[in-house]
Amino acid sequence: MSIACFSDTLTTRPEWIFVVGSTAFRSLNALKAGITHFPKGSTLTWRPSGKSIEGGGEPLTSDADRKAFAAHCASHGIRFILVPAM
Repeated sequence: MSIACFSDTLTTRPEWIFVVGSTAFRSLNALKAGITHFPKGSTLTWRPSGKSIEGGGEPLTSDADRKAFAAHCASHGIRFILVPAM
């Protein structure tokens, strides 16, 4: 799993998308909905960059958000692996 920011939003309010394989999700809620269609036993590995962008850094930056997302994944049989930014 990776994320990308739309370049035309960098100077205003950054908009992020999540990318899994060749599929993009426009929001965390869309990704959560998409996860429900992944095969049980799938693994999502995420390596956030840890970069700070004025107006809004990467999504899933708080421990609470990551734990909630991991719990959502687990409830659908998906393993979420976070590789911390260095």
